[in-house]
Amino acid sequence: MCKNKKSAIVSCLLMAAFIMPSQASAQESKDSKEKSLKFKLQVKETYTDHVDIDSLNSEGDFITQIIPEAILYWSSPKLMASVNYTYNLTYYPQSKGNKTEGSHNLNANISGELIEGFFFLNGYARINKRYIDRRKAISYFDAARSKNRRTVQSYQVNPYIQHYFGNFAQIKVGYNFNLLRFARLENSKPQSNHRHNYSAVLSSGEDFKKFGWALSANHSEEKARFSNIFGGERLIKNSIFRFDANYQFSRFFSLLGSAGFQNNITGSHFADFKGMIWDIGFRFTPGPKTSLSARFGRQNRNNTYSAEFFYRFSESSSLSVSYNNLLTTFQAIEYDGNNSPLNPNNIDGSTLGFDGFTKYEVIAVNLNTKRGRTDFYIRGSYASHNSEDINRSQKHINMTAGLNRALGKRLKLNLSAGINRIKIKKTGDIDTLLTGSASFSYNVADRTSLSLNYTHSKRIGAIESYLNRDINYISFGVKREF
Repeated sequence: MCKNKKSAIVSCLLMAAFIMPSQASAQESKDSKEKSLKFKLQVKETYTDHVDIDSLNSEGDFITQIIPEAILYWSSPKLMASVNYTYNLTYYPQSKGNKTEGSHNLNANISGELIEGFFFLNGYARINKRYIDRRKAISYFDAARSKNRRTVQSYQVNPYIQHYFGNFAQIKVGYNFNLLRFARLENSKPQSNHRHNYSAVLSSGEDFKKFGWALSANHSEEKARFSNIFGGERLIKNSIFRFDANYQFSRFFSLLGSAGFQNNITGSHFADFKGMIWDIGFRFTPGPKTSLSARFGRQNRNNTYSAEFFYRFSESSSLSVSYNNLLTTFQAIEYDGNNSPLNPNNIDGSTLGFDGFTKYEVIAVNLNTKRGRTDFYIRGSYASHNSEDINRSQKHINMTAGLNRALGKRLKLNLSAGINRIKIKKTGDIDTLLTGSASFSYNVADRTSLSLNYTHSKRIGAIESYLNRDINYISFGVKREF
């Protein structure tokens, strides 16, 4: 088509500009690869009427935050990796001491197939700052200045092999290593807790239409080096052998059950156990929108309960409710990814550095719905801890409600309100933190946005009365993607 004519040159170049990306996309689609690397920079200016939340006296300040961010994503048939890293450099001009603070925030995940159909690898890395003592100063706002925060690091590596015996059965053998590190207030040197977990599961294949089964063996060793009433170090060994089964009576109803043996060696009468374990339950799915399952059993000389309910109102609206109780360590709650009910919004890590056992009970509710250009959500949880150290026995209630509204193609509104309440069972003290916020965001261009935010928080019932106060934050920010 392209002749030696001046008028055709532009046409040929335009066609090439479209064809070459199309060919590249076709090759990338053929390999099923997707990769991206983005850099963002955000600058925020915040005024608050109480900048140092540890202080007895209120003092206002204009806070400057410079937040660079790097986002890496890679996806192929055999590897998925994502890395999100931010560094928050905060400047406090009115501070009498060090005027700057920096904090790292990392969320990285990897999932890969190293040998096709046989050897796999999963892992994650988490780094963020948290409040570590609920009895002291806490805040929802990340730029609030306090000595009650420490950087917490959490890592996991999980290699495993998997093999199928035709349609009859499959076997999965794996190893899971967890590491948790952070420094307590009275000790600036990072301390650590780690867990080794070895597991093997043989489960039924597609040949079993109505009767499903699984035979599993699991052994874990958890070691903690945190300062506590047990001398600063504890080794926990837990072995479980279990047979699980389920029978589908109809497409609506299935019966569930398991039985096995556990040997839990902890050095504590609170959790030492050797004996039979079992549970029985059901799963009910009356339609594609509804599911309900529940279990009751016996383990560690305690009754165990669990239940899950899910209902989908529409393609964009759903409700989920779950309940669970178990005997575990505070660190294992962190390892297993259940730290949100225990530590909502990272404002209560008072049990994080304690390696003792707790009888953990949690109820979680999540409601999401969308109507036109408005997304609405309610998230709530109740968590109770009966710990072997009575000083750690607590009840937590956390609830957040909010909505996101698109006011136009470029303008968005976000509203939220929340309550975080803790009751210390030994003393009966109740500490409550209330918050409400409103924010606008506006896309000036494809890669540039402006934001305006107002947040109000109120603390009631703090053990130290000077921590009971109202605090306001007004922020203006600019974010640019490169």
